[in-house]
Amino acid sequence: MVQHLSTPPMVDVVIIDFMFLHRSQASFLPVHYGDVARYLLKAFGAKMVFLVCDVYGIETIKDTCREERGTITGGTYPDKLGPAQSRPRDFANMLKHDSFKNAFFKFLINEWCHCTEELDGYNMSFAQEKCYTYMVNDEHQVTRAEIGEYQCSGHLEADTMIVHYAVSAATESSASTVLVRCDDSDVFLLLVKHAFRIKAQIIMDLGHSSKNNRRCINITDLANKVGPEVCAALPAFHAFTGCDYLVAFNRKSKCRSFDAMIRDKTVLKAFKDLGKKQTVPSRIQQTLMAFTCQIYGQNKERDPDKARYNAVKGKMPKSAHLADIEVWDPEKHGWIMAQGRLRLLWFTGDQGPANLYYESNESDSEDEEVDESPEVTDDENVDLEIEEEGLYKY
Repeated sequence: MVQHLSTPPMVDVVIIDFMFLHRSQASFLPVHYGDVARYLLKAFGAKMVFLVCDVYGIETIKDTCREERGTITGGTYPDKLGPAQSRPRDFANMLKHDSFKNAFFKFLINEWCHCTEELDGYNMSFAQEKCYTYMVNDEHQVTRAEIGEYQCSGHLEADTMIVHYAVSAATESSASTVLVRCDDSDVFLLLVKHAFRIKAQIIMDLGHSSKNNRRCINITDLANKVGPEVCAALPAFHAFTGCDYLVAFNRKSKCRSFDAMIRDKTVLKAFKDLGKKQTVPSRIQQTLMAFTCQIYGQNKERDPDKARYNAVKGKMPKSAHLADIEVWDPEKHGWIMAQGRLRLLWFTGDQGPANLYYESNESDSEDEEVDESPEVTDDENVDLEIEEEGLYKY
């Protein structure tokens, strides 16, 4: 279904994920920042070029992930860079930190104004918080200006910016072919979904020549083959079956789930409508719950919890005929070893919100009786008695 092109066709507009461009060229970058700025401009393959990157410094839900990676806090990095400064050896690692990225982007925005020879004959735009365009005028000087028609202040991710500039470039510049240089599955799916909005042929340039895996995919032809209904459902399907934020279904491939989706028009429509509203309608919830059961071969079930229970229950007696029967570790399935016996692990963590617990303690009167009985710990030797009701009593 996917058409791989051996060589990219002649293109009118190139849209490049800047961080992907930098990572692909990391081993070839010069020593000084000024030379790095000029070297990056040599990667163009069309007269009109967009360099796109994420926006940093604005609070988003992605900050939690960046904090875990240590890209927001930790480390001291320069606020200003100069063309004569030498880049560090761990330049690629420093670019993982938001503060250094912002400093590097500000340097490039100013330094490219002096790259007359590299920009001659190109119309290059760099989009981050603002969109700047660079051109060489008749006096052989680089002019830089903000362009309002390509401004997209609401976009914080390069993934969605790429789609926006593909639509805008095809409309504003009447481009017939737009090439996207990126290696991200999220961008691929977004381009497929919006392929019918882009009034130009979309080509995605993937991989690296140094790894011998570089290839081009004709997004427009692919979208025409699968149809608009499937294209509209792909982003939600990708998120539901496993993406950057959600884990994939255990031992269930996307291909098998995709085949199940396109066979059921109700499921296809549910994925198409998913994400249109902030709250998920009950109709979509019920459909996706039944779809989850279907993936695991339980077509009669509609509740994933029941399907999970059936799967566990069905696995237990399967080894009853063997001499060595498979016994699951109880301590990994809701039990805990205490005082030499297995006991139910009712929950982990606090029993309730800490603020409610402390407020309740402060409001107790001083006359209230206090239980003076010693606290039972796991270290003490306590006899366990079983009452007639079947409850445990210490």
